[in-house]
Amino acid sequence: MRAPDDPDERGPVQAEPERSDTTKMRGLIRQAALAEAGFSNPDLGIAKSETWAHLLTSVPLFSSLGKRDLRRVAAASKITRISAGQLIVREGFNAEAFYIVLTGKATVQRPGAEDVGVSPGEFFGELGLLDGSPRIANVVAETDLWALKLPRQNFLDLVDHQPSIARGLLQAMAGRLRRLEQSART
Repeated sequence: MRAPDDPDERGPVQAEPERSDTTKMRGLIRQAALAEAGFSNPDLGIAKSETWAHLLTSVPLFSSLGKRDLRRVAAASKITRISAGQLIVREGFNAEAFYIVLTGKATVQRPGAEDVGVSPGEFFGELGLLDGSPRIANVVAETDLWALKLPRQNFLDLVDHQPSIARGLLQAMAGRLRRLEQSART
């Protein structure tokens, strides 16, 4: 018997609106990866690096990594299903993972600020991978969703054992810092 989350059990799929080629490709990558994960399985699944590496290119922290290193990061990631209403990240708790939303929607809730929606293809928690500092916001699943989850310990193990990943991260961070300095001067 198939679970209700199985796409075959939800009826006909509606066509998606026209998108750019890049957005279409990311959508196809997400669909393929979810199919590989056995979409209806609520347990964590190991992500296939060939599928997930392309999604990581949209994350500024990973923008300087080569294909091989992106596959390594992807291989250290997992696919997870999160139920609507579930707290994904809790303010004040140490960062334990980075997430890319694959399907569904989440909301970032910060004290004294407007809530911010997180849609498929968007991510959160990348700086927590680096320093493990306490979270500054809650993130709540608004709908049932699937996400790519990179546990912090897996990330740290990669950085410890793959110097090319550490160099790529430093390059990306230096580039972001330079851009910030340039924008502060103008």
